[in-house]
Formats: sequence, C-alpha cells, structure tokens
Amino acid sequence: MSADGTQLLDEGTTIYTGPTAEGPKLFKRGGYYYISHPEGGVSTGWQSVERARSLYGPYEHKIVLSGGPHQGAIVDLASGESWFIGFKSTGWLGRICYLEPVVWGADDWPVFGDRGQPVDVWKKPTVKAHEAPRRPATSDDFDSVKLDPIWQWNHNPVDDAWSLSARKGYLRLTALPAADLVHARNTLTQRLWDEYGTIDTKLELSGMAEGQQAGLTFLSGTAFSYVAVEKSANQCRVTWPGGEGAPVANCAAVWLRGEYRQDQATLWYSADGKTWLDTGQKIVLKFASWKGARFGVFSYGPKRGFVDIDSVHYEYRSAER
Repeated sequence: MSADGTQLLDEGTTIYTGPTAEGPKLFKRGGYYYISHPEGGVSTGWQSVERARSLYGPYEHKIVLSGGPHQGAIVDLASGESWFIGFKSTGWLGRICYLEPVVWGADDWPVFGDRGQPVDVWKKPTVKAHEAPRRPATSDDFDSVKLDPIWQWNHNPVDDAWSLSARKGYLRLTALPAADLVHARNTLTQRLWDEYGTIDTKLELSGMAEGQQAGLTFLSGTAFSYVAVEKSANQCRVTWPGGEGAPVANCAAVWLRGEYRQDQATLWYSADGKTWLDTGQKIVLKFASWKGARFGVFSYGPKRGFVDIDSVHYEYRSAER
C-alpha cells in the first residue's frame, strides 16, 4: 500500500488463514512479529496468537484464551502490566467488553487470563488515581448544554427537532412524522447494563400536538415495547400495545418506568410518581440486529408538537434485591 493509503502497490501476500480468523492485530515485540486475532465465531470462539521471526512467516500458532472474550487487543500500561480488552456475546445484553490479564512468559508467548482460561474476577489494573476504573453514569437530569455521550440516537438525529436549551433543565423532543415507533426519528436510547435495572422518567406534556405520541420504550432489534402518552381530541391518555390507561389530567405530566430482571422486562406508569400501574406487558429482551436490547425515550407525530423530559434516572445492578 502507498504511504498515503490511497492505492495498493501489489497483490499482497497471505500469511495466515484460519477458521473464521478476523479482526487481526499485528505488532512486533522483541524479535517476533505477533498476530493476535479471534477464531471460531463470536459466540463460541477463542483468541489465537501467531508469531514468527519474519513478517512473512512461517508462523507458529497458539490458542491463548479458550472459550471466552475475544476479538480485542492487548494494551500495555505504564506500570509494565499488559491487559487484553475483548468482547463476548452475552445474549440480550449484547456484546460486552471484558478485561483479562496478560503476562509474557519466558518463552515469549503471551499468557491470557489464568493460564489460558478467562477470569471473571481479578485484581484491577495498576493505574493512576485519575485513571481508576469507574462505572459510567447513566442517569441524566439534562442540566448540561451538551447531550451526554451515554445516549445514542436510534436514527440519524434531526438537530432542529431536539434541544437542551429551549427549556433549561429539560430535554425537548419535537415530534416528526413516522408510520410507527420503529421509524420514529426522535428516539434517544441507552444500552442496558448488568442483569437488573430500573428506569424512571418524567414527561411534561403541555406542548404536545394532536396525534403525537411520546414515551418510554424497550428495544430488541426491530421489536419495540412501549408505554406512552398519546394526544387525541385535546386529551392526553396513557397507551401501550393492546391497552390504554386513564387520561392525564390537564395534559400536565406523567411518570413512566421500565424494569428488567435479566431478560424479562415490564413497563409502568404513574400520575404522581408514587403510585405505579403495570401495563401488563410481558416483554422478553433479545439480542438482535447485531446488538443487545436497549431502552429509549421517544416523540413522534404528524405535527411538530413537543414533549419536555425532566429527567431519566437509571439504576442497574448485578444481583436482585
């Protein structure tokens, strides 16, 4: 390849072909060239390393991590430690990143995990205090002037249809036309963490327009479960697939809740944020479209009404309580 990366200079040379070998990382350490890469597929694969004195081989082969996280890279820390960051497909939570220790043996082969087996618990990496591992924040009171990077749009965003400045301390989602929730442009989502979680959000409805829907959803690929408020005939009513609740007094505010216990989820609503009513939906969260299940808030409809989202509070944990 040319130095500027714009053209190939020859036909290339194949130096290794293995069972579903992909995502290779090539590096040199000491007197060896190494290729670290996954094999065997996403769900049941393993991590392999090839090494040779010459870039063109011949290469020795070794499986360095069996039946665990793979398709990642080795990171060397200033402390001298080495770690492997890879992922594993875990069903409804999607592809989760894992951190595995790596030590270099006297024979110049890397040893991943605990003698080649993945570990679930290990001493944390030796890093500076400001680099210490931490869990990402997931709740949002929308007090910032910028949208927190924990969020991702389910479609390409329409910048004039959402705002953090139109009303300070609120996320305003302006409705855009859509045939259904799957195609609604203004759907803002987060991934799910751990095996148990609760999401609470408060929506203020005074800006909604006729035919608009706004609410809370669980997404599993193209399957959307939701609890929402729909405005029709100057009335705001809680609704969900196959059911509906009482009208919202004065189209003022509504509280919505999503809960999941492993891959089983439920959706709730409240008129005061204290007394909760179950929509009765039996939601099964799934891995689909190459990603895990997510939750989101949304707004869509034929006219440019809007909903103001006061907050989204999301707590997650690895054990039921």
